[in-house]
Amino acid sequence: MKKNKQSSAAIMLRSMMRFIIIVTLLLGAAIIIAVGHQLLEEVQTTTSHITASLKQTDIDGDDDWESWRKNSTLDTSATYVYVHNKRADAKVSQYFSPHAEKVLKVTPTKVPFLTNVYYRPGIGLLYHRMVHARGIYYTLWQNMNPQLAVLLRVIEVTAILLAVTLLATPLYIRRLTKRLTDPLTTLSHTTQMIAGAKEPGAMRLPVPAQPTEVTELAGN
Repeated sequence: MKKNKQSSAAIMLRSMMRFIIIVTLLLGAAIIIAVGHQLLEEVQTTTSHITASLKQTDIDGDDDWESWRKNSTLDTSATYVYVHNKRADAKVSQYFSPHAEKVLKVTPTKVPFLTNVYYRPGIGLLYHRMVHARGIYYTLWQNMNPQLAVLLRVIEVTAILLAVTLLATPLYIRRLTKRLTDPLTTLSHTTQMIAGAKEPGAMRLPVPAQPTEVTELAGN
């Protein structure tokens, strides 16, 4: 049994399996990281456009706030806006988009290693952006659940493809190593039989068509 584990076929199988497993895992990780980064950039772009729109509106009264809400295409089910007017002449200092005040009753927790990404229990991941203009501070919280759902789907598909690859690869490698090493194994066994025969000259070595190295060895 130990001898079989040290055969050319076994050594080749182990080496190729290690290589393919490492490459497959690295490729899967690279795909997931790339997609995650792209989704995060999309959130950054979206929140940047929203805060730019808020700054241009200059919300310093109820009329401005209501006008912005009516004209904005903002999805209030996924985006929460908090406006804090710190001007001395402000009649109303705070404005909240629908659901924003309820969301901000619980302070979101910063997610390590991810810039501006927070976790809010009961909601999930939120992207945070704050800007200010002329004494008015605009705070935006963007729900990242849609992006997270896409990322999870990518992870699922990637995991399935990796699993199929890891299951199918050994079968292919075994078939390949068998084609490469069987002629040499047969030649080795025949050589041993000839060496132990009473009349070795009466026996001839088999000459396989491939691989070329074994064909030349048997011919010589």
